[in-house]
Parts: sequence; C-alpha cells; structure tokens
Amino acid sequence: MLNEWRDTMKRLLTIVSIVVVVGVLTLTSSGGFAAALSAGEFTAGQEGEAKEKAWGTPTSQADHHAWKQISETFDIKKKANLAEKYLKDFPEGGYRPYAHEFIAVAARQANDLDKFFLHAETALKELPDEVGLLVPLSVAMTEKQNPEPAIKHGERALELLPNTAAPEGYTEELWEKQRNLLIADCHYSVGTSYLLKAFNSTSPGAEMKKAMDHLNLAVTMNPQDARSHFRLGFAYQMTKNLEGAVTEFARAAAIGDNLGQMAEVYLEKAYQSLHGNTDGLNDFVKEQAKLLKEQAPK
Repeated sequence: MLNEWRDTMKRLLTIVSIVVVVGVLTLTSSGGFAAALSAGEFTAGQEGEAKEKAWGTPTSQADHHAWKQISETFDIKKKANLAEKYLKDFPEGGYRPYAHEFIAVAARQANDLDKFFLHAETALKELPDEVGLLVPLSVAMTEKQNPEPAIKHGERALELLPNTAAPEGYTEELWEKQRNLLIADCHYSVGTSYLLKAFNSTSPGAEMKKAMDHLNLAVTMNPQDARSHFRLGFAYQMTKNLEGAVTEFARAAAIGDNLGQMAEVYLEKAYQSLHGNTDGLNDFVKEQAKLLKEQAPK
C-alpha cells in the first residue's frame, strides 16, 4: 500500500499547483524592487558606487537608463526580455539581482521551472529575504519533489511574511488577506514536503507530525485550497485516521479544482472503509461544501 501512496503522490505533484501569482508579482514589483524602481535620476558621482551600496544603485548613466526602461515596462514577458538584455549589456550593473528576479517571475508564470529555479536562486544569493521569490520557489520545489530546499525557503518566508509591510497600492485589509494566502501557500509547500519525507522514512513519526501541523494551518488560513485538503487527507489516511481522511478528501472533492476527480476516487475508498458502504456519501460532500462556503473570506 505504501508504494501505491508514493506513486499517487508522484502523479499529484505533476499537477501545477496554484500559486497566488498576483500577490507574488505585487511583492516583487512593490517590495524588493521598491528601492530599485524609485532610484530617481542618475546623478554625477554615483558611478562605480554600486559595490559599496545596497543593490539598486546604478553604476553609470547607461545602466540607469536601461533599468528605467525595464521599470516602465508593465508586460511581464517584455520586462523579462529586457532584463535578460540588461544582464548581457551590464554584467556589473547595479540592478543584477532584480533583473534575475524579473526573469524568474516570468518563467514561473510560464511554468518554465528550470529557468525559474536558475534565476530565482541566483537572485536569492544577493536578496536572501525576497519573499516574492521564497514563496513560489518553495511551492515549485515541492512540485519537483525536492523537499529540503522547499522546506528551507518556505520556513524562511513564514518567518518574514508576518512583518512584511503592505505593498504600495494595498490597503491594510487587502494586504492582510493576500498575506494570509501567501502564508497558507508556504504551509502547504512545507507540509507537503514533510509528507514526502515521511513517505521515504523508516521512522516517519516526526515528519508526519510536522506535515499535519503545517497542512492543518494551510487549510485553516485558506479553506478553499483543494491541494492542502487533499494532502491532509493523505496524512490522515497514512496515520489511520479514516474520519479525518474522509472529511479532507470530501472537502477537496467539493472544491473541485484540478484535484476534484482524483479526490472523489480516494474519498469513496476511504468512506467505504470507514462505513462499510457508500450510503450518504453525496450528502456528506454537500455538507462539507456548505461548511467551506461559510468559511470563505468575506
């Protein structure tokens, strides 16, 4: 049975998970990039100072104008293309990590994970606390079944997000909702990564507990996330808590999404094991759908 669960997890992790792309793009354009995008006009005396200052200081007039063109471009694909040109034209430019970040965000949006990993990790070498990269990188590492870096980046983002200020243009109320979704994504990726570690461990108790703790937080902060409900259902089933498994599989099935049909298959098996039949199964799913609707953010 354990092999069946492992094979299923592999199939599940090929499904592209739903990252809060709008929130991540907002963070990268209004968070880490804030200083870079508001650098103002280049003034004499700035040239050559980039190595002594924080990233975001132009090394020349040409460097400044090239970055200004990027900052004034709103299409993410065009912005990424300009950023690639910038890296070629200014190998010692003052905005290099931000250029890598723009390229990474565009690659993630296009689901080009190899390119995303390359540029995200390059940017994080200079910008280790860039939340706009840590969150999607953690989720993407989970998709690639690479749990150690997924946990590392996700846990770091969880440390930073509670104190991350609202990006420009966000009210505090709107930012709190968006931030909670990002935190939920981190709990999903960290929890799922610990679940993968538990599958491969001869003594999975500690990893399983961490997995369940994080996945419970994920579904609490974002009750509409089918992925987290589904993974939590797996965790409950692995620990022989059939009632918990049935509930979480039912909630994943009720949400539907791209996991809906698979959740229905595992729900029926778990429900049958728990009750000996499938009587009342449809009504139970409807009941869970109603509860999820009541928990939806207002």
